[in-house]
Amino acid sequence: MDKVTSDYRIIHITEKNIPWYGVYEVYYHNDKPIDHSVAPVGLFGDMEDILAGINDFKDALNKPILKDTDFPPVHDHRRGEWMQTKNATIVPRR
Repeated sequence: MDKVTSDYRIIHITEKNIPWYGVYEVYYHNDKPIDHSVAPVGLFGDMEDILAGINDFKDALNKPILKDTDFPPVHDHRRGEWMQTKNATIVPRR
């Protein structure tokens, strides 16, 4: 089975000429970022979940910032990378 991995990354977004940043879940196929969550992620759950999320967010600060232009447009559902993954299991990157 194909393997897709994910982690949290900071993405630089520009909307209507206004730049901002958010923490997103990013999906990788063959270690290449291919997509990200539609909205920035938040922390919720029990205390263990929140502490793990804080650590994941800290890890995101130590990685290069991605740009929204690094990914295909959100409305493009024919992304070749996703089609190659078929029924892949998403595994957190560690």
